[in-house]
Amino acid sequence: MLKKNYRFPSSHLFSEIFKEGELRENKFFEIFYKKNNLKHPRFGIIVSSKVIPLAVERNSFKRTISQFLNNYANL
Repeated sequence: MLKKNYRFPSSHLFSEIFKEGELRENKFFEIFYKKNNLKHPRFGIIVSSKVIPLAVERNSFKRTISQFLNNYANL
């Protein structure tokens, strides 16, 4: 799991990033991002139930992405 200061503090930031942020995408997933005034990035991971229908598999995928960010993004 990501450390608390690297996660979004509330869900309203997701809608702000969707509206004002930039998008990079490929055939596997989309990444929305927006610059912030902090010294570190913040992450939010959303996996649609259309992409991975089972909640257990969705949560496992999100944990894998979180672990990747912790290990390889020097957080």
